[in-house]
Amino acid sequence: MEVIIILINFDILGFGNGAVFSDAVYHSTYYRTELIQGIIDDIYIEENTNLTDVSLVKPTTWSSATVLSCDFKDSMEAGSLVAGEVQIDKVRFQKRLSDELEWSTVAEVDYIQGDHILYEAIDKFISNDFVYQYCMRPITSTTPGDRVVSEEITASFEGIFLSDSNSNYRLFYDLEPSEITHNGSPSIMEPLNSQYPIVMYSTQDYRTLSVKSTIISDATTEAGGQVNIKQEKLTRQQLLSFLKNKRPKIYRSSNADTILVNVTDNPKEEPLQGVTGIAKVSFSLTEIGNTSTENLSRLGLILNLTEVF
Repeated sequence: MEVIIILINFDILGFGNGAVFSDAVYHSTYYRTELIQGIIDDIYIEENTNLTDVSLVKPTTWSSATVLSCDFKDSMEAGSLVAGEVQIDKVRFQKRLSDELEWSTVAEVDYIQGDHILYEAIDKFISNDFVYQYCMRPITSTTPGDRVVSEEITASFEGIFLSDSNSNYRLFYDLEPSEITHNGSPSIMEPLNSQYPIVMYSTQDYRTLSVKSTIISDATTEAGGQVNIKQEKLTRQQLLSFLKNKRPKIYRSSNADTILVNVTDNPKEEPLQGVTGIAKVSFSLTEIGNTSTENLSRLGLILNLTEVF
């Protein structure tokens, strides 16, 4: 971490406006900062190894590099959340489309005090080729903190993915997605004394589709196409168990479809002719709701992050 201290328009590393030291000294870790015998208006510290762009202007918002920022206005707190010294309980990870204002929750994890705890998760609710922004937000029992917002990120993937809270399956080989049917469940009544029928509509509006794909394990692809029959069987069994677990799933495709679904038929295995050990798997899906944060949370699909230390 590089520490830059500005003392009345003097920068301590000597890049302009005078200098206290002539060299930039690097220290990998700081555990404590102590300032004594002075009047301090504010303190701002960030992790920044780019010493070619030193500015005398303190940033007004938090970034992913900010360590602490304290302006001593009725508080000694120096984080992105002013909560009367209440301990942070959780860290919430959110996203939004780059051209929208509303944030949706991707994951939430318990906050653990420590030195550089990293968190990792797969966002299973994205649409291909859409542009997103992500953010981290500290949460106490009563107060949310400021968001630290990422740069814009364009989602990019190929094939079809099926996911739930614990699993993430990619279908890619010999992929045969069906047409997507938009169901409105109209009802046609034919009165005896009328030439024309009466068409009535319900409020239902949901999609149905089916998918067929050849399933090939990593063991076979890594062996240059030499079929590992045992591993192929185990891979198909895992996929079929996932399809038959009766739990809601997220379907997303490279066509930018992201749909909350359930499997609504009996999945089928079809041995691939001429290749022993390889088979196709097919199944049908029905949309069961929207992908709002509230709905995904209610169905247990909001992700818990895996901690990486």
